[in-house]
Amino acid sequence: MTELEDVSQHPAILEEIRRRSAHSILLVQSRFPIAHYTCLMHVMAFAGSKEYQAIASRGLNVVFAGSEFAHWLIERGDITEISSMSSSERKMVFYFADNRFKHAALFKKGHRLVSKWGRGHLYEHEVWEVPKTYGGSIRIFERLTYDKALSQFIRFAKDKGMLL
Repeated sequence: MTELEDVSQHPAILEEIRRRSAHSILLVQSRFPIAHYTCLMHVMAFAGSKEYQAIASRGLNVVFAGSEFAHWLIERGDITEISSMSSSERKMVFYFADNRFKHAALFKKGHRLVSKWGRGHLYEHEVWEVPKTYGGSIRIFERLTYDKALSQFIRFAKDKGMLL
């Protein structure tokens, strides 16, 4: 479903999956055009951000909030890992396959998460109600404020050789 380019078909596919296998996944309306952001942009509150877009649009999108940025944050210790699964809206979950970042989600109340799936929509779901391509392990981190996330992204861009 996440690889299908025609995202208008995603809700129907999700309902077909529900008929075959019970799940609690819900479609969430996005405030921003879904084609214009990724799961990590959603988690970092970069969707709709003119500041983020001004940086990411330079240099043919070589620098953007993707897997490399996620690993950069982790390796530098710029995000604080948390061992507890207790629900808090100040947490984010990173999904990994073979120790490589694949997906990001935000915690909501009641152990629910919200994340953007591939080219598609935002979904509210349980921790493991995600496409299996997102991996079999998770790590939980304190959520960065928008200002802190943007500051870190600017540092990342400079580390990648962008002149800002």
